[in-house]
Amino acid sequence: MVSNAVARVASRSYVHAVQSSAGTSSSGAQVITPSKSREEWQQQDAVLVRHLNDVFSPLKFPPELASRILTHASHPDAMRRHNGRLGFVGRRVLQSYLLMFIHSSPALRPEHNYDMILERALNTYVLGEHVAPKWALGKVLKWRPMNVGHFSKPLGPNVDVPSPLMNLERDNARGVGMYKVHGTTVEAIVGGIFHQFGGSVAHRLFHTRILPNLLLQASHEGLHTAYHDHAREICEKMGGPEGPLGAKTDELFVDPVTSTIYHIEQRANEGGRLVIVDTEKGEDVFGEGWNARNGVHEYGGGQAVAYNGVIYFSHFKDSRVYRLEEGQEPQAVTPENENHRYAKFTVHPIQPHLLVAIREDHAIPEPSKVVNTLCVINTQEKTVSVLAEGADFYAGQCFTPDGTHIAWQQWYHPDMPWEGAEIHIAEVKADQASLTLSNDKHVAGKRIDISAGYPVWASNDFLLFVSDESGYQNPWTYSISAGKASPVLREPVAEEFAEPMWRPDFSFCAPLDLEGKTALFTALRHGRSVFYLVSLTGGTLEELESPYVNVASLLRVTHDAVVFRGQKYDESERIVLANIKDYAKPKFAPVNAKAATAELPFPRAYVSVPRSITLTVPETKELVHVLFYPPSNPDFVAPEGEKPPAVVSAHGGPTGRATPELNLNVQYYTSRGFAWVDVNYGGSSGYGRKYIKRLEGNWGIVDVQDCVIAAQQLSSAPLSLIDPTRMAITGRSAGGYTVLMALCTAPDVFAAGTSSFGISDLVKLGEFTHKFESQYLTKLAGGTPEEVPEVYKERSPINQAQHIKAPLLVLQGSIDAVVPPQQAELIVANIKARGGRVEYTVFEGEGHGWRKAENIRTALETEIGFYQSVYGLV
Repeated sequence: MVSNAVARVASRSYVHAVQSSAGTSSSGAQVITPSKSREEWQQQDAVLVRHLNDVFSPLKFPPELASRILTHASHPDAMRRHNGRLGFVGRRVLQSYLLMFIHSSPALRPEHNYDMILERALNTYVLGEHVAPKWALGKVLKWRPMNVGHFSKPLGPNVDVPSPLMNLERDNARGVGMYKVHGTTVEAIVGGIFHQFGGSVAHRLFHTRILPNLLLQASHEGLHTAYHDHAREICEKMGGPEGPLGAKTDELFVDPVTSTIYHIEQRANEGGRLVIVDTEKGEDVFGEGWNARNGVHEYGGGQAVAYNGVIYFSHFKDSRVYRLEEGQEPQAVTPENENHRYAKFTVHPIQPHLLVAIREDHAIPEPSKVVNTLCVINTQEKTVSVLAEGADFYAGQCFTPDGTHIAWQQWYHPDMPWEGAEIHIAEVKADQASLTLSNDKHVAGKRIDISAGYPVWASNDFLLFVSDESGYQNPWTYSISAGKASPVLREPVAEEFAEPMWRPDFSFCAPLDLEGKTALFTALRHGRSVFYLVSLTGGTLEELESPYVNVASLLRVTHDAVVFRGQKYDESERIVLANIKDYAKPKFAPVNAKAATAELPFPRAYVSVPRSITLTVPETKELVHVLFYPPSNPDFVAPEGEKPPAVVSAHGGPTGRATPELNLNVQYYTSRGFAWVDVNYGGSSGYGRKYIKRLEGNWGIVDVQDCVIAAQQLSSAPLSLIDPTRMAITGRSAGGYTVLMALCTAPDVFAAGTSSFGISDLVKLGEFTHKFESQYLTKLAGGTPEEVPEVYKERSPINQAQHIKAPLLVLQGSIDAVVPPQQAELIVANIKARGGRVEYTVFEGEGHGWRKAENIRTALETEIGFYQSVYGLV
């Protein structure tokens, strides 16, 4: 029965959807579009956008889509656009989801009639009566009631809805068509969300915002009562009636036994909670209250692992590790100890109840006293024991497929992992109780001089990793049988096959056959990601065609498939499955329906595509890499000869990079008439070890110099792309430090600046920062405060603040452990004491960056409003 019903839904051609007429009313009569100015249309559309954004937060609806959704064909404005087509699509989406829900429900019985269930639950009048009021459609929907005399005038956001109409009895509401019109609009909303935000979001909407409102008791309408309990269960699994409709992917991991793909979502509208999701099903694996986050290295990462259907994760509230099986509540497997943090869990393949993890012990919270080790977690006995210790940091631990060997990465102060990390291998003896190591061998990497990292086994004999011994991170292998490490490629390639390891979950390589023959890598060329199929035995590269300009979390799924987080110039991040059986033409497909549909909150015509520009430092002839985004808004044209204001952005890190994928923060500016300039200044990653080392001993000089050069050369001939009198500089964390130093040392270049949790005092930074970066500063500054006191004094903005002329905006999190609030308050107090213009906003409960939706929005709006005020644009 289900196959016939689904077939009937699917067989209705979408051709009918495009036959809706924008020029006729629902009765077929010709309607004339009221004459409105562009400003009047924009004001009215803004009301509709605001309503939908509020009801379906955090989704952001484009004005054209909001106007179409909330205009019925009966309204005179339907000549411009109406919701008939989207309603058609939405009906089919609703029918498909309900059929799938029924067919998968344990309540299904042979005597149940699919067609009757669909008709009762998804009747347009039922949707209009029981769903539309929850979304307050009566406040904004543009439509014309039928056959009610003086009530038949058009209704909408600019007209008060007559109170008698709002209080109509049920039968009268049907008579004037209100329920039908509102129900059609519910369908149009579903169609619009499916089109704009993808099937995963529409799927959540159906189960959390629609189905619960169809559980009508003692009624012949609504969902069949046999399915009520299952509907409530599914709704709760997806976060409940107020659960999230959209979220940011924080991490990706794969069960190596079942090949199940999971991701971790950061949900801004839930205070930044991290939730593990079965990616293909689109279902949360645990309920409210759980937060799969850790504080290792303060940046977190490596928060969960899956093995043979069992998930282990770190819970942020108590820092304990929990075991989770489907259908059960999480169970703690580590003792209570608020000082211990765990990350990067690795399951032993023969004794799967034994995990190896990074443990960070904060019993003495002073950075120099925090202890990092590799530990064994016995999840049956709920005990933890040390496996490896002595180094300052550990990461990347992984077992051979047969469990007889383990590899890991370790490094010591003052190195960061991309500067001088080592790879170690040891033999493993495993029994029911624990693991022990023997014959520990240092196989690659050298403190200070050579970085080796990201180990992963390609077979029981071959360990695959990357090393920058050639000057670029290139693939290497170590053979247990030969006892030797060697480069994979016949000749070094001047491209980076890995990026700096800021988090332990980063991954840029996926061995494929597990016989040590082939692996898939992602590398960086000219600032964008490329894929290479690497022959580990022949030492050859084969580039695979790919539309993704930024790739992260590359993981093996099967011998001929990988999964990754991919981004394009004009699409938001997707979780993508790549089938590489045919190497010449790899097939990329979204893992879930959400990823299949463009997730832009505006038409593509508004997208500003970056232009990669390489500049030159006049004195040294060194290169400076920038990404230039021109203003882009098809509704407006700049006056003849006028150059746009610009925001010059210094990325954080400082050992990081600006990437060319779609960034909605950037598009927020470019769609409003600003140009945006991302500067990959000297010290940025992606261009080799030498480029990174340009900043060594020169932080506060090279980064500032390169941002100033970018601003000056882009605003002057021969480029002349931006207005030299309206250039602002912005940055977060280390980028905020660059902002402050630029305003101090080049006070006449920038007209304004924004420092988000930026550093103002290098000495204080060294005193208050966390262990992971506690000696990072030593190399960046060229020594300790005791060794080079003048450097710390001269390069601390707090000591140069008297030179700041430009208005400054400072944004800060109240619980930031990386850059404490004292850093911001020092610079703010100095400027205020001199009578300068400085604005200061503190976000309570936020750390190093914004996790809460309201703070993300406030920070963005505050910053652009600040520039508009400075430039006199408001």
